[in-house]
Amino acid sequence: MPLVSFGQTQDSTVAVSLFPSSPDAFEDVSITVSTFSFDLNRASITWKVDGNTKLQGIGRKSFTVKSGALGSTTLVDIAITVSTGKLITKQITIRPTSVDLLWEAIDSYVPPFYKGKALPTSETQIKVVALPSLSLGSSQIKSSDLVYNWKKNFQNIQNSSGFGRKSYTFKNDYLDDVETIGVEVSRLNQSSKGLGQVAIQLRSPQILFYEDSELEGTNYTFSLDRGFTPRTNQVTIVAEPFFFSSKNAVDSDFIYSWKLNNETTQTQSTKNVLSLQFDRDTGGVAEISLGIKSLSKLFQSDSSLFSMFLNR
Repeated sequence: MPLVSFGQTQDSTVAVSLFPSSPDAFEDVSITVSTFSFDLNRASITWKVDGNTKLQGIGRKSFTVKSGALGSTTLVDIAITVSTGKLITKQITIRPTSVDLLWEAIDSYVPPFYKGKALPTSETQIKVVALPSLSLGSSQIKSSDLVYNWKKNFQNIQNSSGFGRKSYTFKNDYLDDVETIGVEVSRLNQSSKGLGQVAIQLRSPQILFYEDSELEGTNYTFSLDRGFTPRTNQVTIVAEPFFFSSKNAVDSDFIYSWKLNNETTQTQSTKNVLSLQFDRDTGGVAEISLGIKSLSKLFQSDSSLFSMFLNR
């Protein structure tokens, strides 16, 4: 996002507006002049970019310019000659900057070695970090030397804003499906600033089942949600509570309710691990289901089931 600064003017009643107000690098910027003091439609208006005339004519109230690369400066000079001969000048300085926002659900559970991202659910703790790119001349300004003004769902967060406060941590509201986080980053003297915004989509917790064996450990290469046929008459199932608010699958806050063919069954030791043994001559289909709910998070719960196909 760029800084847009205004030079000296001979008439403060002439306003200059930009759209978008905070353009990115290499983005078209529409600039418009307006005033109630005289008729701009009858004025001669000249637009210059970095000293070169780009547009000139009667009533030329708008002009489009492309912003430059990050760290560059684009000077736009506007000269307005009214019918009385009076000359009014404006100068705009566009310095593109960028503010990237990265976020993580810091208490969202995923199993070991999971390659995906832990996603936020209802009442998850979320941390957002700003990565600004603001320059002063040819030098990059340190992120610790900037002022950060955070917004959550377009409301100012004063307690989390301030000098050097480049991260913001919050617990999302269980009533919201999306959390929109924004930040304005600026120098102390506000001579340079940038904007960043991210919309964080909330998800639902999800239970996935995996087969475990003494020799191979837990097989995380595929889940059992579409059913499977065990290789022996002894089966160990591991349930993983994806995206529940804990770093521990067997957190004391979680209530596990296992069922086998719609009958309640108990685990032997670890509550997310179910071991079963069937007679060798047993055939048919066994249905295994599990419900998990959080005692402290009202809207964190899930249930899931899968089928085992038993061969005689």
